[in-house]
Amino acid sequence: MLRFLDSFQFLGASLDNLVSTLPADAFKFTSQFSPRPDMAKRKDYYPYEFMTDRSKFDETHFPPKEMFYSALNEIHITDDEYKMAQDAWTAFRCTTMRDYHDAYLLTDTLLLADTFENFNNRQHE
Repeated sequence: MLRFLDSFQFLGASLDNLVSTLPADAFKFTSQFSPRPDMAKRKDYYPYEFMTDRSKFDETHFPPKEMFYSALNEIHITDDEYKMAQDAWTAFRCTTMRDYHDAYLLTDTLLLADTFENFNNRQHE
């Protein structure tokens, strides 16, 4: 049996908020994967509403900004956030949305690992 847990339930804040509070030296895992140091210290943006079926993984063009609207939060991303997402597409050398999706998930997982590692280290101080 698989059981999925949201880190928000355990840590009490969104991953984006938690990452923004980490000290600069806390990105041990993410920095090993990230193509650029500035990208290792932030959560990226994902077009959840755009990814409606498996065929979207084969898309070879980065989605337009309006595809990054979040129905969950009822907000659009800013021009700066969209630029950061485009920069991630380029930096990770994405050629399809599958590439972007995989880079996004790996980055999220590594940021979460860095967050938990920092949390664990602070508990033992």
